[in-house]
Amino acid sequence: MIPLSRHAYALELGYLLPSSAPPRWKPSLLYAGKILAKHMKSGGSQSDLATLALVIFTMAGEQGTEPQHLALPEIRAALQAGTDAEHSALRSRIGDQAEQASDERGARSTGLRRLVRELSAIPGEDSIAHEYGDFRWSPPELHKAMDRLVPVLDRLSARRVARLPDPPAPVGPVRIEADKVSLIGEFSSLFGPSSPRCERCGLDADPEEARRIRVVAVDGEDVWLECPAGHVSFVDTPTARQVRSALALQRRDPAAARSEGRLQIDGELCIDSVHRIHWPPDEDRRRPLSRLTARIGAGGSRGLWRWPIGKKSERDSTSEAAR
Repeated sequence: MIPLSRHAYALELGYLLPSSAPPRWKPSLLYAGKILAKHMKSGGSQSDLATLALVIFTMAGEQGTEPQHLALPEIRAALQAGTDAEHSALRSRIGDQAEQASDERGARSTGLRRLVRELSAIPGEDSIAHEYGDFRWSPPELHKAMDRLVPVLDRLSARRVARLPDPPAPVGPVRIEADKVSLIGEFSSLFGPSSPRCERCGLDADPEEARRIRVVAVDGEDVWLECPAGHVSFVDTPTARQVRSALALQRRDPAAARSEGRLQIDGELCIDSVHRIHWPPDEDRRRPLSRLTARIGAGGSRGLWRWPIGKKSERDSTSEAAR
């Protein structure tokens, strides 16, 4: 795991904070972010942060108090479940509070439900091995995170937490308007990137103009596409991280991954929806780009057919000499 800088931490908090979240979720997340600041900077996972925030959110809702008023020993005691049954009971309480708060918020509030569902999923439950009886049960990520958090909180005291600085402000939603949006899929190396089209526009519409997607929006982990006619489609691919990474690559600036508000791009936004290539959001931790990433950043979808930027490798020079 890679330690997070303050800039990267702001981005991780932003992924967990969609604008449609219930009002109690933001203070719960920020309180969890304050408690886990040192843990996250030393390599903690996002599931640790999300799990602690969900526990605080649940306890605050059950007790009718503000999240930041919960005492650290109370939170630690809630996490110290010794059996799978106790883990499951806490998971059930979290699910109930998330459902209740989301129902009060309205139909758009799906982010918290999805977070609970993803953390509660049993690994491999939907796999072929499970269908044919060769499935080995393992605990969901929510249970694993609870176990990881107990020793972390044991090293903290209420006085020490009170002296900790507040976490950085979470990165907010971004709406990107581009001349062209391209998606790199599994077969893009053979057929080139695809241009997403609006399925709700009439088939008689001009496929090059009226149905072409030109707007991509990111709000927390939610991503939606919008056509010129204003039709909005929520999608699972690309992910929020892939969109923000593509934005940073297009701008050749890691700070662009933390963009907020409305953003106009003159040119193409090429999003890699297959590979786990993320431009580092911290300017102080630059990492070498892979060949594919360098080509995408160099020329959008056209960059797929270019040789990577920089000097040729020794192997390539040898091949040319042989020819």
